[in-house]
Amino acid sequence: MGFVRFLRKPSTLPVLADWVLICRLLGNVNILLSFFVIK
Repeated sequence: MGFVRFLRKPSTLPVLADWVLICRLLGNVNILLSFFVIK
């Protein structure tokens, strides 16, 4: 969570930081799902 606060430090693009984090989480989920499906 400290990394998220670091991204929000500028306090000018909190929404952008949130979207980047969400995109990363979704990407990780997609990779895990595809890995399990292939396996």
